[in-house]
Amino acid sequence: MSIKMKRNTGMMGGTMKVSLSVDGQNVHKLSNNESYRIDSNKNTTKIKATQWFLEVRKRKLKIHPA
Repeated sequence: MSIKMKRNTGMMGGTMKVSLSVDGQNVHKLSNNESYRIDSNKNTTKIKATQWFLEVRKRKLKIHPA
């Protein structure tokens, strides 16, 4: 499975990087207008994004075979 994350926060939030964590591991810091691809072989992956003291709700993605 491959998940593409893209950050586009504009002028106000663009000065600070957003940290991405996948299954509890910090994997990358996104700058504004940057994208990052997450590869996983699991059926369920937990993704979280944080910026400074702000935290976005964790997302749990389930992949169903086609």
